[in-house]
Amino acid sequence: MKNIFALSLFVIIQIANTPGLLGQDPIVIKKIYDAAPYSSCPDIAYFRDKLFIAFREGASAPGEKAGDHGKIRILSSNDSEYWEPVALIEIKGLDLRDPKLAVTSKNKLLILMDGAKVDNGKLIEFKTYYSISDGAGKKFSMPEPVEYVNFDGNFKRLWRLSWHDKTGYGVAYSVDENGMTDQSQAWLVKTGKGIELEMISDLKADGAPNKATIGFAARDEMMMLLRRDSEDKSGLFGKSKPPYTEWSWEKLNFSLFAPDFELIPINKIVIGMRMIDENGAYVALMLGKEDLNFHEIMRLTSGGDTGCPGMVSIGGYIWMTFHSSHQGKTAIYFTKIPYNKLN
Repeated sequence: MKNIFALSLFVIIQIANTPGLLGQDPIVIKKIYDAAPYSSCPDIAYFRDKLFIAFREGASAPGEKAGDHGKIRILSSNDSEYWEPVALIEIKGLDLRDPKLAVTSKNKLLILMDGAKVDNGKLIEFKTYYSISDGAGKKFSMPEPVEYVNFDGNFKRLWRLSWHDKTGYGVAYSVDENGMTDQSQAWLVKTGKGIELEMISDLKADGAPNKATIGFAARDEMMMLLRRDSEDKSGLFGKSKPPYTEWSWEKLNFSLFAPDFELIPINKIVIGMRMIDENGAYVALMLGKEDLNFHEIMRLTSGGDTGCPGMVSIGGYIWMTFHSSHQGKTAIYFTKIPYNKLN
């Protein structure tokens, strides 16, 4: 398989503003990219004093159009006002999807992405790929598949990695030959470089567990949000202490689509997620503590084809990106929210 990698020409992305509401206090939500026919599933990271956002762009949503091979676009910004293209990653013959960013213990920017190969409407290959930046975050390596060291990696998917004490942790989960997760299993994995994945434990969660995000509290306690796609589809909140082989689970009173969360002072958990009410889908923030009393605190201006928020917590703000089609075609949006408004 031939890998094709191209750098974009320097272009300043023009920003369109749209109001968002937090109680009576307005926040600014900025559309930062809509050049492609369809742009979705962004993630965000802070690296080398810059913000980086990665997302999929293509002619259509994944799976909607035969032969539409998605690419991964990467933008960066010094001030969150002006965004410039850094790179465009593609692999010939594959639809690249759902990029996730992480800063490794070697201080490199790592991008995880799914690669799907479809033949006559049937999924014949589904792997998670990685690409690693240079020290400045200006160039990225050719994407290569991650390796599963001590368990079978066929039709496995790695959603996201979170680094803690020089180790990256994530959840690998199974998909069937159609890419579906209604009978999936999930395993906690770790890596030193983001390349080779070693299984730590079977999470033993019921309800077809799959996409997950991990964070760390005091004394190395691991926290996890875990999506479920069968039974009542309620999300799970899990906690585990080193070596992370035993887990306690609490069922949430809402579903998780593509979960992300951040810990902010003091001991608060902020979840970014897609919600659905009688008017359709929207992106929201939920706030809670370890007692799991989560409640919706913010509804961001969004709608239609929307969701997949990515979040990073820096300097007293939650910096957040998501996709939405409330202004027409599905595009990439950005906002920042001060901690003192999250209550």
